[in-house]
Amino acid sequence: MRVNMREVANIANVSISTVSAVLTGKKYVSPLLKTRVENAVNQLGYDRRKIRSHPFSGPEKEVGLILPGIYSSYFQPLLSGVEDVAGKEDYNVILCDSDRSWEKECHALDRLVQRGVRNIILDSVCGVADEKRYFEELLLPLAKERDIRICLLSRDSKYDEIWSVAIDHYGASYMATDYLIRQGRKRIVHISGDPAFPHATLRIQAYRMALLDAGIRLDERYLLKGDFTPISGYAAMQEFLNKGIGADAVFSANDQMAIGAMKAIALAGLRIPQDIAVVGFDDLSVSSLVSPGLTTIHYPIYQIGYGAMRSIVDSREGKEVQGHVRMNAKLVIRRSSDASKHDDWQLNKW
Repeated sequence: MRVNMREVANIANVSISTVSAVLTGKKYVSPLLKTRVENAVNQLGYDRRKIRSHPFSGPEKEVGLILPGIYSSYFQPLLSGVEDVAGKEDYNVILCDSDRSWEKECHALDRLVQRGVRNIILDSVCGVADEKRYFEELLLPLAKERDIRICLLSRDSKYDEIWSVAIDHYGASYMATDYLIRQGRKRIVHISGDPAFPHATLRIQAYRMALLDAGIRLDERYLLKGDFTPISGYAAMQEFLNKGIGADAVFSANDQMAIGAMKAIALAGLRIPQDIAVVGFDDLSVSSLVSPGLTTIHYPIYQIGYGAMRSIVDSREGKEVQGHVRMNAKLVIRRSSDASKHDDWQLNKW
């Protein structure tokens, strides 16, 4: 009976890609793993000539990347991060667009599994109410029973078998709201994303808590609903201004809605930041190009994509992986909240 590479990998307790790397010599493998593979090859009598004529390729070298709207400028740096690792490590990326539909997301996940893909990076649109069932009935069985590596983007995972790369959404949103309060702003509007999603809910909660800690009573009229698109930010802010309630600041749950709100503020004849200061979230390239430049939370989008893909590759190579990664966010101050600032133009990669 002929011995195959998977049997070698099982005996050595490493991935198939690690066996391939040892036998081809094309990539660095730690001495410890190399010894384990060599011992398994000798023990099983594996024919080394096969690997030279049939270099490793297949499902373990494919990564399914499911994103909710690839048309969004938000995902361009993330895609660059994923591809920078994938290209270097000879992985193929299969890009799927759920178009913000959980049904389409599940369908894309099913297609990838049926294809035999064993690595998935997922920015899920699953709502909070369905999250427990989604994880325990679908994602966990894939990870446990099929050895599929799953890494979530932008939301935390409560399960060791499902990895995550995200930021502290609550802490970053508290930082943004607290900054406006310290600037002397007291009538602060928050334009939220869809509260079905965990990060949108966390940003609302942080906004509320920052006001409470500052002794500012929350007026529910200042909590506006958006859906993360520029038009929703514009429409929400325009409707608010038409009511004549009055505000001196806006904290938007993302840059796109913030820019839409800025347009509504300008069309109403109000000045930014003198009348209404505006803070966004994400630090997209376009946020430095609008006038005035948008103060925002810098979200390390490229690093999140890079980190997620790196965790997949390292795991397949038998390296130890930190399953739940929290990356740092920071506040970038521009003229939309501070007229004394000089705007920085980010002219690369947009």
